Amino acid sequence: GFNGASLSALVNEAGLYALKKNQNIVLTEHFFQIRDKVQFGKKRSLSLGEDEKKIQAYYQSAKAIVAFFYNLSFEKFTLLSGGLKLPNKEILSRSSMLNILKVHLAGMAILDLKYKEWHTNIKDDLEKSKALAKKMVYEYSMGNTFLPNEEDVETLLNEMYKEVKYFIKDKEENIQNLSTILLEKEQIHYDDIKKECNHKTSWQLTT
Repeated sequence: GFNGASLSALVNEAGLYALKKNQNIVLTEHFFQIRDKVQFGKKRSLSLGEDEKKIQAYYQSAKAIVAFFYNLSFEKFTLLSGGLKLPNKEILSRSSMLNILKVHLAGMAILDLKYKEWHTNIKDDLEKSKALAKKMVYEYSMGNTFLPNEEDVETLLNEMYKEVKYFIKDKEENIQNLSTILLEKEQIHYDDIKKECNHKTSWQLTT
């Protein structure tokens, strides 16, 4: 999602970060460390009020839990970015694409469960969800019929939303715990989620 100017800024910031670490070579880890700063900027994070940060922490923590349980690759989740790494494959199964769709819908589902309504922070994930569902139906015939139609797109979105909402319903306590970590550290990593999820070893994926 970076344009030319953003890529240039990313390289410059990574170089400066390497110098701060007294290293003469820019490593991949340096790019990951400053990526969010370049993509979203500190001002956006600082502009959020305390209540907004709590809402966003819940939102991102729900996405992180779903990504973890459906074995999707990610480095970390922050208040402002998902960190989900899309599979670098030419061929993807329908189930793999559905799992990605569930991550995009997870934040909306937790807002629905906790606050009984959506908020404007769903905008990007809503757009991604609709675009992915439309691609699945129109380009890959992964709807209910061979011939693509808008009804199949809507059905797919509704079914996955219902499924992911049911999946995270009994995980609200863990999402709360992760959101607390996210508020304190401004990011949660795979190991944070794994540690939290190990508190409930009986969890099962719902499909």
